[in-house]
Amino acid sequence: MATMISNSFLTTINIVFLVLCAVLILASLFIHKRGCKTLSNKTYYIFLILAFVLAIGIRGAEFVAVPGGVNQDEAMAAVDAKALAQYGTDRLGMIYPVHFQAWGFGQMSVFLSYLMVPFIKVLGFSTLSIRLPMLLLSLLGLLFLYLLVRDIFNRDLALVVLLFAAICPWHILQSRWSLDCNAFPHLLILSLYFLNHGVQKGKKAFLYISMIFFGLSMYGYGISIYSVPVFLLLSCLYLITIKKVTIVDSVICLAIYFIISWPFFAVMVINTFKLDSIETPWFTIPYFSDSIRSSDILFFSDNIPEQFLSN
Repeated sequence: MATMISNSFLTTINIVFLVLCAVLILASLFIHKRGCKTLSNKTYYIFLILAFVLAIGIRGAEFVAVPGGVNQDEAMAAVDAKALAQYGTDRLGMIYPVHFQAWGFGQMSVFLSYLMVPFIKVLGFSTLSIRLPMLLLSLLGLLFLYLLVRDIFNRDLALVVLLFAAICPWHILQSRWSLDCNAFPHLLILSLYFLNHGVQKGKKAFLYISMIFFGLSMYGYGISIYSVPVFLLLSCLYLITIKKVTIVDSVICLAIYFIISWPFFAVMVINTFKLDSIETPWFTIPYFSDSIRSSDILFFSDNIPEQFLSN
């Protein structure tokens, strides 16, 4: 009962938060459009610094102790990271896998575990070393969220978004919890910032950098397989149509993205068609005999109409 009340309460808080956030964002856009006087540069930067201090303070307070204990997925990612740090394999002896077998009946994305490796080497194997990478990545995501909104809209709206993101319950929790999926949204934020900046400023280097992060995002969470490629395809067609990028630029971007992400796509192909694992001295593209979570994806469901309604 306590868990049910707690979940209900947190859901209500999140809904109220989102409504308030939407109201303030709309108000900020209205004020900016009407040309009303906004904050002076000095006052603005004071609020900007305070927003980042607030974000760091909330996430850093009792960092290791809260949430208490270690989540089971967090522990699994950490154990594989420790094995990678010590032996260059996952806990099962697989050489640098591009996707983890995890529990033996499901899989796990690898990006966050690989990110943990240098922290484990330097700080040892502890709750601090396995959670610190996620904290730093989430703070980096906050910074680039601010920069992205500033580039697309204006600095006032970017400050409002940053302030709300700093106290957003979802963002605070994921910054303290090293679940493999928590890396995905931050990698996307970085990808979107460099893509948008490259398009706006006409700087090809930023377009190419964005493809690096889009490629890495494929290893951040499994849903990337049917979200990131679709987004990139539609964005490419749109940007070519409005003549913001050339076909040559698009081909180069595709090449960069594919060079980084092809092992992940190979995992999906191997497991879809039940092919043998590919083992090299540098990495492994594994086949998993059991995958209970694949039915969560609509196209792999035994009953697509029922799964669609359930989703």
